[in-house]
Amino acid sequence: IPFRIAAQTHPLYYIVDWILDICLVADSFLNYREFAVVIKGDLVTKRSAIKRHYIKTRLKTDLVSSLPLDLLAFLIVGGHHPKAALVMDVLRLPKLLRLCRLPKVLGDIYRTLEDTNLPLAPIRLTQFFLGVIIVAHWAACGFLALATWEHGDWCDGLDEDSAEIVDWANEHTECLWHDTWIQQQIVNGKLPTTHGGGDVLQLYIRAFNWALPTLVVVVIGDVTPITSAE
Repeated sequence: IPFRIAAQTHPLYYIVDWILDICLVADSFLNYREFAVVIKGDLVTKRSAIKRHYIKTRLKTDLVSSLPLDLLAFLIVGGHHPKAALVMDVLRLPKLLRLCRLPKVLGDIYRTLEDTNLPLAPIRLTQFFLGVIIVAHWAACGFLALATWEHGDWCDGLDEDSAEIVDWANEHTECLWHDTWIQQQIVNGKLPTTHGGGDVLQLYIRAFNWALPTLVVVVIGDVTPITSAE
């Protein structure tokens, strides 16, 4: 979802998201009716008790996160509106409420692994590493989103045949990202001067390359990557 907000991809890409949303609704239904739960150390299989427990613990979160707000916006606004992608991205934010269940799930996993006498240190290290990666991903998306929201839509009006513009493609690209970090990356030769400064993946890689070292406070001397592959 943060990447969607930053990149503002075409609304048709949301078909995959909507299919996954259907899977989440099915998961909520099964948790409400079928899946047994552990309450105070006892395995509860009685359907009425499962329903009461679900209503008490998960109903509100699952209900809010399952509302198809983005689909309603797509049907009302349409996929060709210039701000349709941004509106739909923002309306998907409530789905992040499901992340609130992650600590409980991890706790259950750790308790299960403790019973098997497996070493937990490598697992906890992996969890920490993945946590840093996720936070860096969110920071990179925010960094990219700031530039995306600030880029100049008025650049579409540049005269392609103007004698004042030596290289229209270069001028147009720099104009799009005027006064943003992406313009500086283009000037330094780390992003292409054509095709709007590169595709979304190139821009994201550059943003992530800023976010990860910044979060972990790693100083890598004066050696800096030049190409997206680096």
